[in-house]
Amino acid sequence: MSTPIGHSHSSLRRLPAFSLRNFRTQNPYAMEAPMTVRNYSLLAKLWRGVYTVFLLVLFSAAHAQSGFEQVGSFPGDSFEAMQLRGNYAYTTGSGVLLTIYDVSNMRRLYQLPAPSTDMFGYQVVVAGNYAYVLTAYKGRPGGAIKVVDVSNPSSPRVVGEYTGGSFDGLIVNGNIGYVSRGSQLHVLNLSNPATPQLIRSVTLSASLGGDGGTVVGNRLYLCESTAGLSVWDVSQPDNPQRLGIIGNIGVARAVHVSGNYAFVAAGQWLGGIQGGLRVIDVSDPANMSVVNFVPEGNNPTAPLVRVDNYLYMPIFDPAQYSIVFDISNPASPQFAGSLDGQLGGADSSSNHAVSFRRSKLYLYDITSRNDPVLRSTYTGRTPYAVAYRAGFVFTAEDGLFGVYDVNNPASITGAGAAVLPGEPSYVPRVQVQDNLAVVSYYFGDLTKAVTLLDVTNPRNPSILSHYGANTNVEDIALTGNILFVAHVNGLDVVDISNRLSPTRVLRQSTSYSNHPVALDVGGVSGNLLYSADYDRKLRIYDVSNPASPVLRGEVEVASASYVADVAVSGDRAIVTLSNGDAVVVNVADPTQPQVVTRWDNPRETFAAPRVQIADGIAYITDGSTLSAFDLSLLPVFSPVARWQGSAYHAVPAGGLVFVAAGEGGLYALQRGTGGEFSVQEVAPSQAAPVGTVRVNVFGGGFQDGATFRLERNGDRIDATDVQFVSAGQLAGTLNVDGKPDESVWDVVVRNPDGREARKGGAFLIAYPRPVVTGVSPASAANLGQVELTVSGSNFEEGATFWLERDSERIDAVNVTRVDASRLRGTVDVDGKPENSLWDVVVRNPSGKTGRLPQAFTIQRAV
Repeated sequence: MSTPIGHSHSSLRRLPAFSLRNFRTQNPYAMEAPMTVRNYSLLAKLWRGVYTVFLLVLFSAAHAQSGFEQVGSFPGDSFEAMQLRGNYAYTTGSGVLLTIYDVSNMRRLYQLPAPSTDMFGYQVVVAGNYAYVLTAYKGRPGGAIKVVDVSNPSSPRVVGEYTGGSFDGLIVNGNIGYVSRGSQLHVLNLSNPATPQLIRSVTLSASLGGDGGTVVGNRLYLCESTAGLSVWDVSQPDNPQRLGIIGNIGVARAVHVSGNYAFVAAGQWLGGIQGGLRVIDVSDPANMSVVNFVPEGNNPTAPLVRVDNYLYMPIFDPAQYSIVFDISNPASPQFAGSLDGQLGGADSSSNHAVSFRRSKLYLYDITSRNDPVLRSTYTGRTPYAVAYRAGFVFTAEDGLFGVYDVNNPASITGAGAAVLPGEPSYVPRVQVQDNLAVVSYYFGDLTKAVTLLDVTNPRNPSILSHYGANTNVEDIALTGNILFVAHVNGLDVVDISNRLSPTRVLRQSTSYSNHPVALDVGGVSGNLLYSADYDRKLRIYDVSNPASPVLRGEVEVASASYVADVAVSGDRAIVTLSNGDAVVVNVADPTQPQVVTRWDNPRETFAAPRVQIADGIAYITDGSTLSAFDLSLLPVFSPVARWQGSAYHAVPAGGLVFVAAGEGGLYALQRGTGGEFSVQEVAPSQAAPVGTVRVNVFGGGFQDGATFRLERNGDRIDATDVQFVSAGQLAGTLNVDGKPDESVWDVVVRNPDGREARKGGAFLIAYPRPVVTGVSPASAANLGQVELTVSGSNFEEGATFWLERDSERIDAVNVTRVDASRLRGTVDVDGKPENSLWDVVVRNPSGKTGRLPQAFTIQRAV
């Protein structure tokens, strides 16, 4: 029976509350910044359409590598976006361009890998015989709309693309496509899918969110993210004309239109706007109004799918679920049911609905529209942590323990798997010792946070037992019959001599502020335990008697960032930090460990860095890069080889390195420390045309005495004070003063032997565009003047701001720049229309502007 929405029933579907602080700082897929998403692709998925950063830099489509050669791979499963048509689910995601699943028997039919391992897809639209996939890159600008011929689902092929960067919210209507690039709507001619052509650009109030919107008859309904829902006349499809817009409805991500009503899935936004489903009367596009609001979740998202009188809406909250509404009465939606996972699509012809959560794909029978019945589940392959033994790689994955046969690394095969109870995820760890494998996770059934498995037959791993730490587990260290378990409440010492019944012999309790985060075992016969703790200290314990650890020494390894991982080899320990940096510690004397040197990672980090050491080489992964460090060069500590692509953990084996790429799968790389002469990247990759900037150039085969420069159309900027850091890194200073704004430059390295290596379009000289995120106060009465504080980023000295509505503008006076993130000034709102909504616009002296649509309200004076 239908019941009203937004009441106690929804709480039954929520996951237990968890600390965002824990999630941010200890989640291996989270960044240093306060983000609550697993990786860059999910970040783009959640916030795509809120704003788009313009970086007009062209990069090579191939993944960058220096000192590593890809030998083989095993594809993973990535469910970032999905569309269902009949029995086929079309998906895209991290490292994957397009994967097609036959849901009638829940099998992967075909996968087109992305041309670069750091590419990800975030929207897929199937129209006719073609799938249009929106793509971008992790950690660098660029992207395109890829066009794939799917007339034969068993053999899809790329036939074309529309380039120019990453786009938002593609809508396909016959031979016309609508998509946004920032706040510009691109109208595309798709009559020849191999060569989509731009017809014209139209200015929007904000970039498109979610799936962009829909076309119904001669009306185009656009989800303009934070600006709201706009309606356009497309009686001439290639020349849309705006009819109206309604704001203050949250972050609009999907819309379904039925008669005079538009159902909008919108996420929460500034000013206390709640997420949920809004029903909007669109009979008069110039005067639209909200007639009903059903609060549900923080981040309702696309797609909104109607089947008969039922509307399916996915919720991209941590719990990831979907709601079914009865919309027999469009003005009053009623709760009718729910599904696990985020909706990927629903199809009335097959009576199927598909949803996904992390690595799981769910198939529902919707014969009874308001009572979906789960029919089957597919658990995808997503290796995030790896261990190696005798020709097999063992992995900890989302909800799964995986085994891969790598005896022929050029043709890796899936050898076996064991589905783990409770769908464990985050901070995965795996260790293998003889015929025993142990995995642990941060989230899931905490009574089974650690699992012991028998891998005597790697092709048929079997669960032996579980150890319940009953709290979030950070790391494990295995030595003989002792298992050390680090968790947010301290350290457990577990006797596993009876594999079927692990027994805790000690719990060494700590506060959260100094709990152990990462562990490794070293010393003679494994008598030393190295613990990198949350208070930024490396502690060394004598565990000759495991039931009674004795602290031998400690050293502080950082002053700001938190520790992420630790690895020990001989008298050296390497501790990685949450911001991507790494510290080398001399542990020759356990009672007096000393920091030797530190590597400052110039790149943005997309996962908590992990480290492994083998044969004098340290391998550090940070989610988007694998870096190799030759420890024989200490105290010089800088990468001698790098590989750019999804990389969450790596394990060396002989002359190979196996890389866990999460949803991207598993890669086998030929290990090396030199690399062919090449330029891989430059960091930072952008600077304003003012003064000088110090940059790092990464690549391979650099010789002592090498120089580098920027080149563009015959112009060049030679670097000064060039420092040879290693064969894989140079540092130098570039004078960019007065160079053209928005100019793209090649980076060229010249070795003393006269050879040159070039990276095209690798550096952008441009003034930063101001970003506006808020204004305080957010409203004022239409009487006199009011002082406003505008918040955001990239505000330059001399910046100004104003309020803007249609063709009217109110300039702020007495504007002062508090800092790069705040401006303060006074606006005169006297006599302005009551209840009118105004954009807040900031303009830097460079002429670049940033806008926050409808952020300020002028009210009637009381």
